Amino acid sequence: MSLIELYDESGNRQSFRILDVFGMDDQDYAVLLPENNHNDQTYILRIEIDENGQQYFAGIDDEEELEDAIRIYEELKNDMLQ
Repeated sequence: MSLIELYDESGNRQSFRILDVFGMDDQDYAVLLPENNHNDQTYILRIEIDENGQQYFAGIDDEEELEDAIRIYEELKNDMLQ
């Protein structure tokens, strides 16, 4: 698992482990776990490409897109366990 550092809206730095990357509707998503997480809460972020071709993570504001991403990720996890 890769370790990355991201900054929140307040400029605070936090380390995350990339648990998984998956695709949905021609878009890639990353599943992240905070490194010092004590409640096992994971985050799903959309992987975007900027004008220079660099990847970055973007939050998902669209509730339907987020629900679909969660559903797809849960299905992929269940398929891997079987």
